[in-house]
Amino acid sequence: LGASNSGGKIRFGSERGTLGSALPGSGDFRAKLEDLPPPSSPMFRGVSDLIVAVGTNNLKDPQCDPETLVKSTHSYVQAIARENPGTHIFLPGVLPVHSGWTDQAVNTKIDIYNYHLKSMCNHLHTSTSYVDMNVFRTANGTLKQHLAKGEQDPLHLNDQGIRLLASRFKYTLRAHHDLPTGPPRRPRDSQPPQSGGFEGSRGFRGRGGGFRGNRGFRGRH
Repeated sequence: LGASNSGGKIRFGSERGTLGSALPGSGDFRAKLEDLPPPSSPMFRGVSDLIVAVGTNNLKDPQCDPETLVKSTHSYVQAIARENPGTHIFLPGVLPVHSGWTDQAVNTKIDIYNYHLKSMCNHLHTSTSYVDMNVFRTANGTLKQHLAKGEQDPLHLNDQGIRLLASRFKYTLRAHHDLPTGPPRRPRDSQPPQSGGFEGSRGFRGRGGGFRGNRGFRGRH
């Protein structure tokens, strides 16, 4: 998860309650799939849970085809799984952009990408889980207004959206490790999830609780 959508609220570092150190490049606001560390990177070794949150910056590119991007994501994830057979990979759906974004065609591409990404995770169910992010989406396919920074920044989440994003990751990780979850925590005035929730059980390391037991995990923008 990159710095651009964590807003400093989902903190990186070793302090209590944070998610640990970001993978190199996650502070880059233009990070794309091709910028991620190679699957053979030693930084993935010994990591039990890996969140690969990527795709927004690729899909913003008018030349990017969502089906082609899914194939590239599939190849990347499969390579990580081969190199690290003990790692479970979580792939969150790409968040939509706010209605103030100039090119609304990007939300159509995001819907297509997420559809195929979910199918891919179902196919690779032993090593991957899709993280449903429909709670951020309006019926028209845009980012919910009360979770976005606004028309001046239609791409990134506000503090309320960041808290919701963090709760979705925490809920998913705890469910995967058969730890008590309760209902996913939501900001008080956010809308209830429109999907069936998470399936399965942009980087960083976490500590304790549902975040990879006592060892932590890595993720990425």
